[in-house]
Amino acid sequence: MPELHSASSTRDRLLLLLEHPRCARELRERTRMTRKAVESGIQRLVRRRLVRCITPDVRQSRLYERTALGHLLAQEIRPTARRVSATGHASAYAWLQAGSYRRVILRHLAVPLTARELRKLANRQHPRLGANHVHAVLRNFAELGIALRHADSSWSLTRLGETLRDADLDGLLERPAIPLALLVRGLTCLLSLSHSE
Repeated sequence: MPELHSASSTRDRLLLLLEHPRCARELRERTRMTRKAVESGIQRLVRRRLVRCITPDVRQSRLYERTALGHLLAQEIRPTARRVSATGHASAYAWLQAGSYRRVILRHLAVPLTARELRKLANRQHPRLGANHVHAVLRNFAELGIALRHADSSWSLTRLGETLRDADLDGLLERPAIPLALLVRGLTCLLSLSHSE
């Protein structure tokens, strides 16, 4: 159990990243861990009831989020965590996470841009991204209420789009060392839960 709270723990890093629903691929990208390490870490968190799958019927890009117990433990690990929530829009977030072009375009829409300007910016990360891809993604964004097209042909994010972008860009920052008192309290909580089963 103590490895759950250690600074280098896989489960600790995954638990902190699961402040919003995220898929395994996104967790791999953010932590730069192997697929196997992320998947086994997620499964251990699920078994301990710290994380749950919120899209179990989906074959790809299943979304995982913290349970109430996971939230408590994460608050002890990182009490100053930012609270951006995309949980009310899980289907839009899952759709967004299933496509790398979608994520890149969303990240670049911090300011109003035309489709051409977006393509130029996004081509740095995806050189094969074509104009048709950009237009298709923007049309889908409009249908889902993620972005709006203005009269001057520029696009900007709606409030939902900004929420999804903030959730997508909320990376795992280095956190300060855990005070010993919090570490002991967290371990006590986990041990009492394991004995009550």
